[in-house]
Amino acid sequence: YGGPTKGMEVVRVEVVQQPALWRRYCCYKGKLKAQAETIKKHAGTTYLKKNPMAMPACEWLDADVGEAYFWHGSGKSSDGSVDLVDAIVSVGHEPSDENSSEAMEVSDGASSRFAKTTSMFGAGVYLADIASKANLYVPCSVCYQGAYFRDPCHCSMEEVEKAPPYRMLLCRAAMGRVYVEKKYKDARYKGDFNPAKKLGVDSVMGEAVKGQL
Repeated sequence: YGGPTKGMEVVRVEVVQQPALWRRYCCYKGKLKAQAETIKKHAGTTYLKKNPMAMPACEWLDADVGEAYFWHGSGKSSDGSVDLVDAIVSVGHEPSDENSSEAMEVSDGASSRFAKTTSMFGAGVYLADIASKANLYVPCSVCYQGAYFRDPCHCSMEEVEKAPPYRMLLCRAAMGRVYVEKKYKDARYKGDFNPAKKLGVDSVMGEAVKGQL
């Protein structure tokens, strides 16, 4: 309790089971498993051993492929017409740029969710190891504003409390070879390409800075 999450209350937990998405995920994880030795020796793996993420490790996750749980914050589109959480859990992470599906391809047909090639780390699936970070991307359930890259929310507490609860996804992800970004440069990520593939890795992580989200 405290900080960005002060006053939050968990009111409901739902389990999402989507067989098609699970098969895609297992297929991708299998491909990474074949590179287990390379992943084990990779600089990103060494970094994460010395600087563990906020999410606790779970014994049933596969450390050989860097498998972990992450948060993803979302809600309805800014005009309220599309429920982005429902879209993700029903069809998976889909590309948002018309001509960048190849650039955003992650594995076996799984591609990024609405993250454009102009996003900070380029096209990809954006996840966070702390809930308070993911929460910054969750819009108000009444006006659909009040999140990163949207207008401020001016709804009253009474209006918000009567509306449906805010939602976040707890996602299972396999990081594989991780590039840890310590000195950010636009050129590494902005453009019609897969940043991770360009860097010769499977995923990219921004180095955490103490006291910052």
